[in-house]
Amino acid sequence: MRYAAGGEPVVDRRQVEDRDTKQKEFGDIFLNLSALVKVLNSHKTKVNVLRYKELSMETYKLIVTAFPWCHVPESIHRVLAHAWERIEGNDSFGLGSGTKIQ
Repeated sequence: MRYAAGGEPVVDRRQVEDRDTKQKEFGDIFLNLSALVKVLNSHKTKVNVLRYKELSMETYKLIVTAFPWCHVPESIHRVLAHAWERIEGNDSFGLGSGTKIQ
């Protein structure tokens, strides 16, 4: 950390911009995952499987590009990489709450 003559810390503008970007990316990931799980758990309305798959892939790519050091847990991997297949196989309906994706 660098300090100005008066003892105040000098904040690097790039660090602030990077922090703000990471916070936005994390927020986007969180919102996307929340929406995906909510749709997955629904069983009353048909799901646009193509859009579900697109959002899943966008979210997965965002995780691995924004946070390359992050290990994606198996449960998140199943939702992002495979849930759309299960929805498609369920006549485009969500699987209902409590369903496990194998």
